[in-house]
Amino acid sequence: MQKKVYAMLFSLVRLNKDGHLEALKQLSEIGYDGVELLGNNTAGLSRADFKKYLKDLNLDVVSTTALRTDDDFEFAANLGIPYCAIPSDPLGGHAEGKEKLLQQCEAWNDYGKKAAKHGLKAVVHNHAEEFLWVDGEEGGMRIYDFYIKNTDPTYVNFQLDVGWAMRAGIKCEELVAKYAGRFALIHMKECNSIAKTAEEFEHFPKRVLELGPPKMVGGVPQFSDEQKKILDDSRRWNVKMGTGIIDFPALVKAAEAQGCAAYISERECYFIDGVPEGDPVKCAKLDYEYMRSL
Repeated sequence: MQKKVYAMLFSLVRLNKDGHLEALKQLSEIGYDGVELLGNNTAGLSRADFKKYLKDLNLDVVSTTALRTDDDFEFAANLGIPYCAIPSDPLGGHAEGKEKLLQQCEAWNDYGKKAAKHGLKAVVHNHAEEFLWVDGEEGGMRIYDFYIKNTDPTYVNFQLDVGWAMRAGIKCEELVAKYAGRFALIHMKECNSIAKTAEEFEHFPKRVLELGPPKMVGGVPQFSDEQKKILDDSRRWNVKMGTGIIDFPALVKAAEAQGCAAYISERECYFIDGVPEGDPVKCAKLDYEYMRSL
């Protein structure tokens, strides 16, 4: 896999608003071709200095998240970013009824048109819930299928997170082949088990907030130890690439056949050698090495 190995910045910084510059440096030193950014966060640098910082690190920016305002889009356009991941809020959640799903698709189409005015292409990122059945279509159509069929490919494509898809029991290489041409980006994430319960499908476990809202410190949520354990346990399916149940060679073959701009490493859990409390940088390095081997 040449010149298509990227990393999601979130994997290293999580909720640390001040760690972006060091994380970018670490990803560059590992050898990543580029990154997916978190919105317009420049870690305190001017936009011109941030652009120079990325250039000096020889990091390409293939995509970013959380663009909402014209100023956000102008920031991305100035950096030459080709893709933006569509935020799920406030565009809506993953409602199962067809009427609400169609409203979601129409909102994404509108968002994609706005992004296009700034020279960007919108991509929809998934978790596991999108692979639940559409209400009344059990066994026939999944929410994700509905999204693909009711979004305009001129303005909206998809950023398939294969870890979450596999968590929902989806063979990703078959999905990519089925909707060839719709997957501009692939989020590379390993999975070692398929969800069996409704709670295991959840991206953010409801039980966390049932224990109370997190304390906000400097704009960053701080969870209790009990809440942290629930969150950690819900992510332990995300293991080191190449050690789980995803057929990555078949996935890459299918993705390349339909055109893929970049493969983006992302971690939900820092799992190394059976231990889920590993080092984020080491995880990024191991995933980079595996992706390069494909």
